[in-house]
Amino acid sequence: MFGLFKKKKRKSEVAAETAVGLLQVQISLGDVEDNHEFNERMTDRYSRGYIFGLCDALLQSAGVNDEVEAKALLTVIHIKLFGEEYGANIVGQSLRDQKDSLFGKGLMRGGQELVEFFKIKTPRYGLGKLFVRW
Repeated sequence: MFGLFKKKKRKSEVAAETAVGLLQVQISLGDVEDNHEFNERMTDRYSRGYIFGLCDALLQSAGVNDEVEAKALLTVIHIKLFGEEYGANIVGQSLRDQKDSLFGKGLMRGGQELVEFFKIKTPRYGLGKLFVRW
């Protein structure tokens, strides 16, 4: 009735939901009218690196140290962002691109923005900037 007997969510589940929320806010800022253009930008190496970096940093901050659990949560996050059809494939691409320099730049930026978010409690919009035309 009042949530008294509701199962408490694990920190890792809260972290995954937070990642999805933070990223969806950034994505919603975009004014990309062409669906193809949007998909291209969202799945380029920098964007995938940014998403992966923000998610990885958030999961680490929640104490997710198990590699299998981390990959499962990353997959869930990506499925929520990109849908069932593409989410798991995008995680696979991101895991393969770990040594790519452009992916690495996005990875670092996503992680850094999460740290900034924790420090100043104001969301960062690094990913969203890719979709906004000034």
